[in-house]
Amino acid sequence: MFFLGEWKTERYIFIIVISITIGIFTSWSLYKTEIYFLLSMLFLIFRNKRNYLILILFSVILGFLYSNIILEKVDEKSSIKESKTLTILIEGNKKNNYTGEIMDSGMKIFIKRKISFYYSGNLEIGEIYRGDIKLEKFKLQRIPKGFDEKKYYFSNNVFYKGKGKNFQLITDSKSIYSGLLKFRKKIMEDYREKFTGKAQGLIPALIFGDKSMFPDETRDSFQLLGLSHLLAVSGLHGGIIAGAAYRIFAPGGFYIKNAAAWLFLFIYAFLAGFSPSINRAALMFFLFSIRKIYLRYPDPWTIISLSALPQIFINPFVVFSAGFQLSYLTISGIVIFHKNKKSNLSLSFAALAGTAPIVIYYFNKISLAGIVINLFYVPLFAIITFLAMAGLFLPFNSISLYLNKFVNFVISGTEKLSEFFHFLDINISTPEPWEMFLYYCLLYLIVNNKNLNIKVLFIAMILLLSINFYPKSWEITFLDVGQGDSTFISTKKERTILVDGGPWGRDVENFLSSRGINKPDLFVVSHGDADHINGIIWLMKTHPPKSILLPVNSEPNELLNQLIDLANKNNVKIIYGYAGLKFYIDDTQIEILSPSKTQKYITSNNHSLVLLVTYENKKVLLTGDIEKEVMEDLVIGREIHILKAPHHGSNTGVSKKFFFNESIKSAVISCGENNRYGHPGEEFLELFEVVNIPYLRTDKKGTITFMYKGKKDFYIKTILD
Repeated sequence: MFFLGEWKTERYIFIIVISITIGIFTSWSLYKTEIYFLLSMLFLIFRNKRNYLILILFSVILGFLYSNIILEKVDEKSSIKESKTLTILIEGNKKNNYTGEIMDSGMKIFIKRKISFYYSGNLEIGEIYRGDIKLEKFKLQRIPKGFDEKKYYFSNNVFYKGKGKNFQLITDSKSIYSGLLKFRKKIMEDYREKFTGKAQGLIPALIFGDKSMFPDETRDSFQLLGLSHLLAVSGLHGGIIAGAAYRIFAPGGFYIKNAAAWLFLFIYAFLAGFSPSINRAALMFFLFSIRKIYLRYPDPWTIISLSALPQIFINPFVVFSAGFQLSYLTISGIVIFHKNKKSNLSLSFAALAGTAPIVIYYFNKISLAGIVINLFYVPLFAIITFLAMAGLFLPFNSISLYLNKFVNFVISGTEKLSEFFHFLDINISTPEPWEMFLYYCLLYLIVNNKNLNIKVLFIAMILLLSINFYPKSWEITFLDVGQGDSTFISTKKERTILVDGGPWGRDVENFLSSRGINKPDLFVVSHGDADHINGIIWLMKTHPPKSILLPVNSEPNELLNQLIDLANKNNVKIIYGYAGLKFYIDDTQIEILSPSKTQKYITSNNHSLVLLVTYENKKVLLTGDIEKEVMEDLVIGREIHILKAPHHGSNTGVSKKFFFNESIKSAVISCGENNRYGHPGEEFLELFEVVNIPYLRTDKKGTITFMYKGKKDFYIKTILD
């Protein structure tokens, strides 16, 4: 906002949009502290401009109140436990998870928004059904950089979710909207019929933003090489559509060809699911063409702001969408840095400069190879996009066969490039809001201070985003991985240990990436049960460590064998742990208390590695899934400051001998919310109450972090508080 040059009266709309966005972010509690800081900076910038200050204050309050009204009403209705009969127009389906627009709810203040629900039967897209839906609350983000279900669905205008039953077709809808939905379904089916292999998933993703059939391994390859932006429906698509309309209707004159372009863009925006990027492109085209009728030189910042305003009005939470943020920051970077320049390199740099902090925030990864590869892939995918979109206007069979072979060849090559250049991938820790703000301040200096050394400033920006700003304290984090275990330890010198990976590794992978961790020092697998080892197997493919610690004499199983194969493939050192083994990582001592070299237990739970982790005078006991049999054999005879409760707080871990003999300051119970095993058990919790052990539960508090900075006690932080 600083680099807009001399302010014009018409740019009030820019201030309004920015301030409303701040108000919306403020309504989302996760951002309040950071947004208050940004708001304070805005007031400092415009402290001598009373009109701007009043406008900023009014717009922030407007955005805050508007989004809060919606949040309160949605939360009120989502808390209803009984089933509600709803009338729904079906808009999409992915593996029996339907999305639809609520047509009639029977509730006076029920917000008419979209709903996502699971239904085991078959519902046709474009038809209206009536059925019973039991509303559910969206899951909260329970692990740093984990999936935030509520924010994701809200940003996509889906405000409710649930499980459906007893659906009946109430009408064969003849509305224009229903017809367009059926038309979109038919076009997508036609495209899928014309393509085979992985192209069958890529082409619909490329043309319509539909990634339902896009293979995960292909998506990962594009992401690792920094090519994900090529799969977004963007201004390129809008340009092709508008250009086609201009060419076809050129004989009709200025007004006819513009009207045709508006109509074509609207239809295409619908086919692409009204994604924020195509909405921006379509609205900007519409506004530019309107302004050209009255003004010779339309102001780009006013056009950009006006294109965002209706999207925010329809759904204020669209500002949380990565597509919305990247789309507007990309076009802003181009407006600032690409003035009167024609080179593709300049265009790529402009887009990168505008989006760098957001790209790092979401992906935590930069591929050095991807910077060069993008120079070839951008024009390549422009050609692929043009040829694939030609099918919307021309007979497609003549080119689909050759395009299919070519696209599958490109996908195969991309996956091989990703695997080959994996060593050039760099993980960068998630930037804090103040860091991103500082980055844009540096951009301001680059644009507005011609006497400054641009190269020095650019290097400063890269260093700013590369430095890990996490506090240099010793910490242990009990990650909320649902019904499973995963514990992360970071030393003061940022050496890292991960004990177990939970039942699924994606969220743990995101957590490690957000910390800028490329290669952890040590993985520990307490035992071979799926809720402990599956995540480690996943992470072995994305974040292979230097070493991995396994319990000695474990009963072999398929998962352990798979892990050992991956370790050998990635040249990871395998250590077999047994009672009495001690070693250090940085200034943290790891002592193994169980199992012994000779002891072999009947169950894998009792064969779990039991670790005593010591830093300075603080001791943490990690117990895996051991049960009473092993617990009563453990003679520790020392103070334990933090205990990871054995076996998720199961009643099998009830041992009065163990808990009465130990001086335990605090305990953590790792268990899944409403898990089917009933963990933690009532008998276990009653014992904790009797021996007066304070405890925290991941199913209640989410991820739990204990930080120690050399003072007397740990500082405790939980993600849900």
